[in-house]
Amino acid sequence: QASAQERENIPVEAPQNAISAQESEALLKAANELLTEVSSDEKAEKEYNKAQLEEQRQAVSAADQESIAMLQRGELPASADNLMAAHALTHGRENIFALSDRRRAEGEKRTEPENPEQEPVESTSLWEKLDDRENFAESYERMTGDALESVEEATFEEAESSVDVRHMQLNHKQLTVAASLAQREEYYLPMYVGETLTRVHLTLDRNSPQKGTVTIGVTLSEEAHMQARLYLENDTVHGILFGEGKVEVMKLQQIADTFRKEAEGSWTVGNISTIASEKRMPELIRSGAHTPTESAELYRVARVFLHSVVQQGE
Repeated sequence: QASAQERENIPVEAPQNAISAQESEALLKAANELLTEVSSDEKAEKEYNKAQLEEQRQAVSAADQESIAMLQRGELPASADNLMAAHALTHGRENIFALSDRRRAEGEKRTEPENPEQEPVESTSLWEKLDDRENFAESYERMTGDALESVEEATFEEAESSVDVRHMQLNHKQLTVAASLAQREEYYLPMYVGETLTRVHLTLDRNSPQKGTVTIGVTLSEEAHMQARLYLENDTVHGILFGEGKVEVMKLQQIADTFRKEAEGSWTVGNISTIASEKRMPELIRSGAHTPTESAELYRVARVFLHSVVQQGE
């Protein structure tokens, strides 16, 4: 296993073809140039460059502390593109793995898995693998690499306009940031709550040998978000559940009650409190050095909580 110091100099790679981050950037840049070169409309090219510059300007001006802190945790520079990606990860709901899911389903992309026994996982079902920490981490890494490769291929094969290219560039950047954060056990996952596609932000940390924390954010809509901070200490689970924006207090309590009932099958359950806020709060993610989680129990706690959220959405 590479140390944290060694990892920070290693580019994110697609597991199958080992495409480096620098090569990925070059591919996307080449696609950009191709689109503008084939256009005989000089005005259109200027408009594209203007739109790209305006998006970057807005990203820098709108950069919040959460986005900057996210890039610091991932040991990434606070460039305009990275800030755009961090903001999109924090506030978006779309599935960043959707393109690779679609291409695999359509049979356009066939890659032999490293382990023939491993079946492809639909990204919206990945959270169900949290019962097995190692399997989940491996699946997430493989899925991220596959998604990066899919975006690179689609940029050449499917992009029909400068808007398509910009969208794929942003998708690629989000995946790159997500891959860096995964090195510190911080994950972004798509998940359906009923028929609503949500984005889960999962962070695991061990504060001391006796105590571990998992922080779970679920973006239900632009106006509804929830966060849970759950503690596991001496086989006892405690936690706080925050409902932010237009999250019904009753629904929040139902999720807490369902979690308590399901968690009691595996652990002693202590205090699980709920707090409602009219505004979205800053994400409860600790910055600074990350202490790897030795116990797989925190991953299981996260799965039980997410299952409780899904149940209340049915």
